[in-house]
Amino acid sequence: MSEKCPPTHSLESLVTELRGLRALVAEQAAVIEQQRQRIEELQARLAKDSHNSSKPPSSDPPFNKPPPRSQRKPSGRKPGGQKGHRGVTVPAPQVAQFQARYDTILTEAEARNPRRPRRPGTRGRVKQSPAYNLIARLREHRDAVLRFISDLRIPFDNNLAERDIRMSKLKQKVSGCFRAEAGAEHFAIIRSYLSTLRKQSADIFKSLVLTFQGSPPMANQTRDIA
Repeated sequence: MSEKCPPTHSLESLVTELRGLRALVAEQAAVIEQQRQRIEELQARLAKDSHNSSKPPSSDPPFNKPPPRSQRKPSGRKPGGQKGHRGVTVPAPQVAQFQARYDTILTEAEARNPRRPRRPGTRGRVKQSPAYNLIARLREHRDAVLRFISDLRIPFDNNLAERDIRMSKLKQKVSGCFRAEAGAEHFAIIRSYLSTLRKQSADIFKSLVLTFQGSPPMANQTRDIA
């Protein structure tokens, strides 16, 4: 019996197949290079902590956090306000009067801007006027709106928070954006540092001088430079 000969391929088919294999190898090599760059980027991001980036210490892994260095010792005093402390709260009867007046104002406002009734045959939530939505929101979050009455440490408005982000918005309007993420991080660190010093009533000029001299004042040392 005669043996079957293996099929023969022409030179052109072999060249075509070789070109296809080379193109496939090049495509896979490009994918591998992209994955390698992505892995390096993720590894660099995971390696960042509060020591080599602007991330706060609270974001560090538990095994990287330094032990507490507080030198404070128990004073033996009872918790809470001590004798002679003025306190930061308003007497309860006065708070109740303010809350009653607050509720009265909202009731009068709702009488002038009543809730829109549902039309017969309609479904879904009834769209209310902006005035009524504001009244409902002020009533729902009454405790938060009037928190400055029961706790004198809370300011009357949120202008302090608005001032903290104002410079970032101004920078965005003037320059449009930062050219690199590192520049934005440095800008945020400097603005946050200056804002903290201002809130602690520290002398900004003296604090900056100490910072450029290599001895930036810490939170528990700002009282000495005020």
